Amino acid sequence: MGLPLNGLLLITLLVLPVISRQNFQRPVPNSPKGFDKQYKNVFKAYEKAIYFSKSHQVANEQVLDARFLTFAIPKDWFAAVFGPDQGPKFAREYREQFDDFQFGTVHEFNSMELYPTGGHRSAEVKTAALGRNAEFRWSTPTSLVSLPPIQNFRIKYSTGPNFVIGENGCIAIIAPGYSREEVTSFIYVDGAFRFIGRGECPFWGPCSTNK
Repeated sequence: MGLPLNGLLLITLLVLPVISRQNFQRPVPNSPKGFDKQYKNVFKAYEKAIYFSKSHQVANEQVLDARFLTFAIPKDWFAAVFGPDQGPKFAREYREQFDDFQFGTVHEFNSMELYPTGGHRSAEVKTAALGRNAEFRWSTPTSLVSLPPIQNFRIKYSTGPNFVIGENGCIAIIAPGYSREEVTSFIYVDGAFRFIGRGECPFWGPCSTNK
């Protein structure tokens, strides 16, 4: 059974102001391998939170929240980058998008857990770095310092087919399994990748095409 989304988000809202500036893990390399490690650490924490002893459930959920928060932009970054006038506005808008990012990610994790393979879990998360799509353009707000380059990653969630083995040794496919992928954008700040928007659009401005 997947982790209840409402409970997870409630814990996040309570913990975010306290540890949003902290990295739960050591700095990861600014590379595709570094991103893959950081993202898969979240999935490993999710599996631990739903499959390990209930006596440690609260602690496991707190670890999961802390793993998610490694992807949150530090709270004081907004004012430092966009200034005291624009910073708070962007911080509020970002908070909503980050909550949506966390909610959606847990939804994908839960969806994978609904598709066991032959009675065994086969959930898998894969990531791949993408080049920036030249078709997309967005307005960049005035900033006090240069913004970090946007890095796009394709994230794929999948399981193998659900099957049973008959008495004659033949394999019968019960369900095809789960497969879904999405593109998400990040920047590298303070030793970790930070979520900035779904698709190839950053939170600070809507995308438009050259069409």
